[in-house]
Amino acid sequence: AVAAQGSATTPWNAAHERNAARLLHLARANGGVYVKIAQHCAQLDYLLPPEYTTAFASCLDDAARSSWDDVRAVVKEELGAEPDEAFDAFEREPIASAS
Repeated sequence: AVAAQGSATTPWNAAHERNAARLLHLARANGGVYVKIAQHCAQLDYLLPPEYTTAFASCLDDAARSSWDDVRAVVKEELGAEPDEAFDAFEREPIASAS
């Protein structure tokens, strides 16, 4: 049961909030498909309690970002050259991130 807007938090709401935070932490820690599952669950407002959809919504637009060293290493391995050598321009700071 979900508490009506403006009413006191129920034990169920508190339990949902705790467990949503735990599941969000696990999804972010494990990455990959787990973040995708959290993104999907964030859209299930017709099925899941709002504590879950609200917590998981952060996965929709706040995906983990790779470090510059990791990006540089992948470009060098795949293209055989540093990013600045392989491209005319290469921004070190991402404008967005995706899962």
